[in-house]
Amino acid sequence: SYYLKLIHLGMYKIVPIATRMTLLFAAIDGAYKLATEMISGDKIKFMISTTVKVGFFLFLIHEWLTLSWALNMFFQQMGFLAGGQEIADATIEAVEGDATKTFKADSIVNNAFVAVNLIYSKAHFSILDPIVTLGSLVCMIAIVIAIFYTALQTFMARIECYTMMLLSVVMLPFGMID
Repeated sequence: SYYLKLIHLGMYKIVPIATRMTLLFAAIDGAYKLATEMISGDKIKFMISTTVKVGFFLFLIHEWLTLSWALNMFFQQMGFLAGGQEIADATIEAVEGDATKTFKADSIVNNAFVAVNLIYSKAHFSILDPIVTLGSLVCMIAIVIAIFYTALQTFMARIECYTMMLLSVVMLPFGMID
């Protein structure tokens, strides 16, 4: 989607700045510790631990997008598993006979149309029984409104997640300061 492309572009612009900030903070912290605390300490151990710490933070900064994306996909798959994705897909295939109509994570509105179509195919509309027809219409309208509201909330949560993922890269270099 367009927003994900913006997140990727922003990440590629922020990573070099965060890398320089990490190296600058590591140099400042290292110089301060060497000047004040390491007068009689083990300097080799200090240099090795600082190098490993800087390497780890640089790895995090450069792989943050990949790690965050993997975590996001993990939670998405867990949600599908907990929500009974296979059962929902099997129900759609059994009712409509179409195995290509499945629920997908990023197409929430399409999921709403698939669900409403499934409900509509089982609804009972009859001129002879207006109360059942009116009840079915009211239920369908309520379901459509609830699905679109859920879609909006899910969309906002995803945008918030991606934005915080991008903004947290800026905070990673500050982990170098003890």
